[in-house]
Amino acid sequence: MSLCYAVLAGLANSPKTGYDLTKGFQGSIGFFWNATHQQIYRELERVRQQGWVSMEVEPQEGKPDRKLYSITSSGRDELRRWIESPTESGPSREPLLVKLFVGHLSDPRKLIADLERQRLEHEATLVEYRKVEAQYFKDVRQLQTNRKFQRFTLRYGITYEEGWLAWCEEVMEELHEISGGNTGIKSNRRSKRGGGQAR
Repeated sequence: MSLCYAVLAGLANSPKTGYDLTKGFQGSIGFFWNATHQQIYRELERVRQQGWVSMEVEPQEGKPDRKLYSITSSGRDELRRWIESPTESGPSREPLLVKLFVGHLSDPRKLIADLERQRLEHEATLVEYRKVEAQYFKDVRQLQTNRKFQRFTLRYGITYEEGWLAWCEEVMEELHEISGGNTGIKSNRRSKRGGGQAR
């Protein structure tokens, strides 16, 4: 997916400054499409030259002028055309899976430690997603239509993190068994059983 469509999506509901758009990428859009501050500003200029975005300069007393970007009618048409076009599946690039594929060449304890570190990150992400859901999407029936569509992306994130964590626990269980249980690291599932010993 080209970054330009993420930029147009960020402007679809309201005009924004480059700073506002960057903050949006760090929040909602950033959950599924990352871009740096410099990349976003470069793309804003590119789509403006395409005529898909307009810019209004707002003078500010004692501050640099404020540049407010808005999606144009042709930009909205292009965004709609892209939405309605078939989506191509992107290739999966996950270094952890490559490591596990040839993990027999390494000490299982090293892989368990790597999984444990990533598990903590995924747990923190899931907590954040659930906070967003509770704060902004509590009563689905009362949501405006555009918010219902935004919730779809959040639900994807939640179910992905839940699935990843379940997969992680399964893999850690088996790695514990492969290593004979002498890892010094306990999985969540084993801790909940209260044992802490590998089977």
